Amino acid sequence: MSSFPSTMSHFEELPDEILLLICRYLSSVDVLFSFYGLNYRLSQTISGYCRHVVLAQVPFKRFSFICSSIFPKIGANIHSLTVSNEWTGVLSKVFLDQFGERMSLAFPRLKRLTLTAFISKSLTLFLDRLQNFTELFEITINGLFAKFEDTNEAENLLNQILSANNNRLNSIIFNASTTAFPVYTKNNDLVFENIEKLHIQLKSINDLHRLLTILPRLVCLHITVHRQSSDFDEKHQCITVPSLKQFHLQSFSNRWILKELTSILKRIPNVEELSIEIDSYADIGLVDGHQMFSLLSILPLKQFNYFLRLEDSSLVDHTNILSTWKEFNQEFVCLKNDDENSSILYSLPFRFPNLILQCSLAKNKVFSDSYAPQVRLLYLFGVSKHVSEIFSIIPKCHRLDRLCLQINENIPSSKYLVLFIN
Repeated sequence: MSSFPSTMSHFEELPDEILLLICRYLSSVDVLFSFYGLNYRLSQTISGYCRHVVLAQVPFKRFSFICSSIFPKIGANIHSLTVSNEWTGVLSKVFLDQFGERMSLAFPRLKRLTLTAFISKSLTLFLDRLQNFTELFEITINGLFAKFEDTNEAENLLNQILSANNNRLNSIIFNASTTAFPVYTKNNDLVFENIEKLHIQLKSINDLHRLLTILPRLVCLHITVHRQSSDFDEKHQCITVPSLKQFHLQSFSNRWILKELTSILKRIPNVEELSIEIDSYADIGLVDGHQMFSLLSILPLKQFNYFLRLEDSSLVDHTNILSTWKEFNQEFVCLKNDDENSSILYSLPFRFPNLILQCSLAKNKVFSDSYAPQVRLLYLFGVSKHVSEIFSIIPKCHRLDRLCLQINENIPSSKYLVLFIN
């Protein structure tokens, strides 16, 4: 009877490249829980997972074990940390109970912190303990759900975020699913000179003006404005933010007029990268390239991106409108919707990854060829019950992560279909 050599390999005999390939299919928590501390070689192989840790979608017992047994050993190596507030706040509470006031001692080299699915109360408790980190300068807040009972609550939470870690933060990023903030300036002396980069959702244009007043050292600002101001406040427009170099404005819930846009651009005289995505009802000034060039030519722009949705374009001369934009050193496209009432005007190259658009315009070949390679999140409204009409759009969007469809046919406008693209 002949014998054959055994081809069975032990897990620890696999080369580092194979081990790391296996780890790619696991969460960072699973990697730490399964492999850290088994032996010196494995601990060294997964050292990258000790620097960037995501505490999310983890069973309670495993979470407690990692906090009590693994973090005390690797805390000094962690550079970025994500803490989820799953289970209605249980995870963040366990994390705070474990580390509490000594959080900065447990993670002395922490540089970036991400907080996910928090509500205002749990976020307040967490920020109270976020002190004395010498290297922590950036916070990302994903999915903050806040219902403000009064103006004081909203003001206090925003001020607490901007002043977190003893006013050491210089970068704060709220993702697109975060509650929109109102901004109040009851204390005229209150400013946050530490903030240089900010992505935030705001309720109105007035809130944007107030924000520019309390953040005089901004360098990069990404803003989404959710609704129209009931009264346009001009009292803060004389205060400029000369340090601001990158400004991105998105607002499809407010019907903009040129005067409102002008008031903001006058406050950022040194902006170099300017991106504007706005909606207007019938302000021809926002479509007229001559007026826009007069407004923008005084700025030291190196990059300009423009996307305008005009609900009523009956007064627009579509045959000549593009000729007014020839003073700009780039190409513009103007398209009418099928109903002939609305239109869009946008610049090329197209650089807007998140887009809200009427379905009939999205199907336009000229437009789809422009936006398709860039878009990641696409919200289509005016979709008929024959959803198959979108199938011609999806294949062109090579980087699309999420597609939201608002269907018109006998379905309330508040209901829509969300598709996640893999």
